[in-house]
Amino acid sequence: MLRNDNDSPKRNNADKPYENVKIALTSGTLIKLEAWRNIGLFNELLFVDEVDHEFCYRLRSEDYNIVKVNGVFMNHKIGRHKGLRKI
Repeated sequence: MLRNDNDSPKRNNADKPYENVKIALTSGTLIKLEAWRNIGLFNELLFVDEVDHEFCYRLRSEDYNIVKVNGVFMNHKIGRHKGLRKI
């Protein structure tokens, strides 16, 4: 589960230790090596979140579960563009 910019946790389903979900973002994700070998690499032609969505689709199409562990938080902030550096 991600924290937002003001560092307050988003709503979490604390009554369940884990739950199956349809999609998970790759930030903070653990992928079973067997599953990764079976379905292949991420599709680098896709943009940002679509990479995650397509990968999850292929996992589900091969009968893998996508599990969200509740009560686990990760601080995550979107990066800031600092402009191009002169070489």
